[in-house]
Amino acid sequence: MKNVKSFKFIILILGILLLSGCESKTNLLITSDQKVIEETSAYQSNKVLSKYNTSVEAALKQYGESYKDMISPEDYSYKYTIGATTSFGTIYKTHKSLESFIDSTTFHGLYETALISHEKDGTSFKATGENYIYILFEEPEGYGNSEAMLTKVEVAIQFQNKVLSNNADSYDEKTNTYTWIFTPNNQSKYIEFKIGKQMRYDIIFNYYLEHYLPIFIIGGIILLIALFGGLILYRKVRSTNEI
Repeated sequence: MKNVKSFKFIILILGILLLSGCESKTNLLITSDQKVIEETSAYQSNKVLSKYNTSVEAALKQYGESYKDMISPEDYSYKYTIGATTSFGTIYKTHKSLESFIDSTTFHGLYETALISHEKDGTSFKATGENYIYILFEEPEGYGNSEAMLTKVEVAIQFQNKVLSNNADSYDEKTNTYTWIFTPNNQSKYIEFKIGKQMRYDIIFNYYLEHYLPIFIIGGIILLIALFGGLILYRKVRSTNEI
């Protein structure tokens, strides 16, 4: 139960729940070797953020410091993004396996545990035990304000492999992303899916393109310079030999 309260407190901090509720979204990428790349964000309007701080950025920095006091920096890292009308704070971490992820603060903020089965045709995952999602929608202690609570919790999982079965609420075929949505009136579902062996190479390619494009560009430039320099050197050597 401690992890449930910790996760909820993190969301409260990130969401800056003063006079208005916020939405939480957990984005997971399960790679082809089953690492879990997690980003959990809480969104809030810039109007609310700036009302109680000197600026939107100051608010996000302040709550980032509060988050660090709650959980050790080595557990999760913190970042924030400022948008035109809405901004959000994010905690993020890479888990080395599905088994490692179910021991995380984020997962234990939703469920007690999960059953993971590695089979010939793929890997099955099913959340089980106590369902703690209802706690996230309860009025937080000390606020005395029914509006100071989460209004929606969204879990979006992108897979680098084909998915054989799932109970998600929606699916984006282009990005191979499955989304589960929880609200105060819809909070009892247990996430489950089965990952197949066949990889989605388009998803893997787009991931590396998105995250490593600057490295590819710099590497390409260095390669071109090396080739161009080698060509000039070759011509000079050839000209010298001809003389």
